[in-house]
Amino acid sequence: MIKLSAFISGLIFGLGLLLAGMANPAKVLAFLDVVGAWDPSLALVMGGAIAVAVIPLNWARKNKQSLLGVPMQLPMKRELDGRSQGASATPDVRCCPCQRRTHISAPRSGSPSW
Repeated sequence: MIKLSAFISGLIFGLGLLLAGMANPAKVLAFLDVVGAWDPSLALVMGGAIAVAVIPLNWARKNKQSLLGVPMQLPMKRELDGRSQGASATPDVRCCPCQRRTHISAPRSGSPSW
């Protein structure tokens, strides 16, 4: 039952991403292009998602078990250390062995290189 509910939740989440246009690379690049022709529609989608997530998050903080009887495992650490701040400031560098080149994830204008 837990795996089925996880699958259905992931399916709904993925359909929501597709419906909102967050799977469209051109739309995401237009959102990241703040200096050029900026498209703020994804910011509205993210704001709506945060507003919807507030209710179940508050419920999860108050309860010790989920609706399926599994114990809640929420993060308890509240302070940021230097390691987590450094990791968030470092660009994401990945090596793609199939194309034998390195990709660096950073916002840029123009067409993607994949």
